[in-house]
Amino acid sequence: MTNEALILSADDLLKSTRGSPLRGGTDWSCRGISTDTRTLNAGNLFIALKGEHFDGHDCLARADERGAAAFLIQANASTKLAAAPEGLPVIGVPDTLQALGDIAREWRRRFPVAVIAITGSSGKTSTKEMVATIVSRTRNVLKTEGNLNNRIGLPLTLLQLNRVHELAVIEMGTNCPGEIAMLTAIAEPDIGLITNIGPAHLEGLGSLEGIREEKGSLFETMAGRGHVIVNQDDPAIVLLAERWHGKRILFGLSEGAEVTARNIEPFGPEGTRFELLIGGVGVPVFLHCPGKHNVTNALAAAATAWSAGFDRTAIAAGLTAFRPLPGRNEIRHLQNGAYLMIDAYNANPSSMREALKTLLELRGNDHAYAVLGDMLELGPESKLFHEEIGSLLADIQPAHIFLKGSLTRFLAAEAIRRGFPKEEITFFENPEDVVALLNSRLTPGDWILVKGSRKMKMEAVAEKIIEAFDLKPQTL
Repeated sequence: MTNEALILSADDLLKSTRGSPLRGGTDWSCRGISTDTRTLNAGNLFIALKGEHFDGHDCLARADERGAAAFLIQANASTKLAAAPEGLPVIGVPDTLQALGDIAREWRRRFPVAVIAITGSSGKTSTKEMVATIVSRTRNVLKTEGNLNNRIGLPLTLLQLNRVHELAVIEMGTNCPGEIAMLTAIAEPDIGLITNIGPAHLEGLGSLEGIREEKGSLFETMAGRGHVIVNQDDPAIVLLAERWHGKRILFGLSEGAEVTARNIEPFGPEGTRFELLIGGVGVPVFLHCPGKHNVTNALAAAATAWSAGFDRTAIAAGLTAFRPLPGRNEIRHLQNGAYLMIDAYNANPSSMREALKTLLELRGNDHAYAVLGDMLELGPESKLFHEEIGSLLADIQPAHIFLKGSLTRFLAAEAIRRGFPKEEITFFENPEDVVALLNSRLTPGDWILVKGSRKMKMEAVAEKIIEAFDLKPQTL
């Protein structure tokens, strides 16, 4: 990603990164920053990041061909400069990833805009999009796009800030200890929200307590500055909030929440109607996505926007205007009369349970089909978590279960143990196998849920279903 509005001098870069000029002195500047030669524009500073499976220091010659203005490299990789032309200035730093964050933090400080930071085990992207929909109706807003929520993506997002922006809505993800603290230190948010805490990325974070402390470092690093938005329904977040000594707003469906909902009325695939209460004053909302968990996401977004100074009417209008992103709680009414619910971006036990509960709510008296992939990065408890989903499926009793991945065998075994018919479970590798069986069974009014962790590529299954049953797809 690059930002052509971003102009930084060598002195700016040396000051923010505490780097050293290895070549070319300090009388130069760059326009925009790039970490990827495929998207690098002429005049950009090329930052050579190094990861487990890549090394940007091997791309210096290509960056020069694309018109880079200068290089920022790790000082211990200076031998790589032999492969690059001698004319370009070079700054050396101990760690280029750290330097990227340092540059972004200094750039963020140039703009007096409020930054909203959102993290959580599930629902953070939907909530971020709800917040962005509310606030962007009247303000010029920068928001996280796609999955740019890590130590590379968040700095690159902040580096898009310019004078036209009036607010920034930033998503923070993590899969290892310390990442949220680092991202918070870079973004310096004025408003912090943790949507919920549940079993996700246990492989890197170790335990639910580890997840709680990692997510909680958003509040800890904010250190009493600004507002925090607290999920009153989540005991782990309530515990974190007890350590907070600044301003807070409580949201949720339990007693004591300042931002809550009443008269919740499901409207099938169209969404949910409810009365949004802020400080005891109600306004009507029609949320165009089904499921009780999305009402909770809406309350989180409402509390966040309220904290940012938006009134009840603007918040309700923004929530009503919100539409799910493609592939995230997306519902299509297929041409054959069936419905497809696509939630294929990611999966953990919490989000899987909510998706299945929503499927149960929506199917009514019609058939439901669950197309599920492995839930990844759950560590030693992975078997148990898949078994729990298998138990839930036995209770829900879909017409058929399609499973992909080695971990779903635990899910299947538990569902069968709990009485689900073995003959109604199909393990598949090719999406065509799912379509072939659905072709003989799917009838108008039936529901199909497609969900699994990103690496399971469940979106390919959704695409095949759309191709087979929806020549003119319509998104609700």
